[in-house]
Amino acid sequence: MKDLSVYIRQMMLRDFGVEKQLKLAQSRVLVIGAGGLSCPALLYLHAMGVGHIGIMDDDVVEMHNLHRQILYRLQDVGAYKVDAARTALEARGTQTLITTYREKLNTNNARALIQQYDVVLDGSDNFETRYLVNDVCEQCNTPWVYGSVYAYEAQVAVFQWSFEGYTTNYRDAFPEAPGEAEIPACDEAGILGIFPGIVGQLQALEVIKLISGMGTPLHHQILHIDMKTFNTYPVAIVPRRKSLSGKTI
Repeated sequence: MKDLSVYIRQMMLRDFGVEKQLKLAQSRVLVIGAGGLSCPALLYLHAMGVGHIGIMDDDVVEMHNLHRQILYRLQDVGAYKVDAARTALEARGTQTLITTYREKLNTNNARALIQQYDVVLDGSDNFETRYLVNDVCEQCNTPWVYGSVYAYEAQVAVFQWSFEGYTTNYRDAFPEAPGEAEIPACDEAGILGIFPGIVGQLQALEVIKLISGMGTPLHHQILHIDMKTFNTYPVAIVPRRKSLSGKTI
């Protein structure tokens, strides 16, 4: 049993309490990617008491990462991100078990990995990985939290989560990936350091809601955010699939 005293302030909240804290302590969350979205998400999932976090990334820390990937320090440049992230999180001294995967998600490892976890947070930055996460999470009946940032706009959504007997998936919103020239990567378009931090925290919040049962996760919609004005608006997704009986979080 974990020492819950570190979480006392959130357990004081009405409708949260010890019961939901214990759900966090018993949960397993896989974070795919250890970049700008994932770094703040990892900090809060870890600090709030998620019991087991998996981190998957095959990349190393580079100098240009430091303005937005807030887990890393100058001395981490050249180190594998999963190793530096684990060191940074474990230095905080909380009781979360961390498993790292120094590899890229692919069709050979995705199912065996994802089925070990209750929720997936996708912090990747490419469509190939997002479609793979989506398809394997559908096969495993595992909810996953999507986030993306492009220039001054952002999106957050929850897929493969049952609401009113139906689930939505990424392909319902984006049946086909855009062409390479349609949406340039951040190394071409640029990115303001704080933006992925905001989105990663929103993703972490959705994970906490999924695990604990607090509130209602985003369902059958994508939340769009204009980062310059902070205007937000939901775009509805028509659910096409009846939910499957599967994991209970």
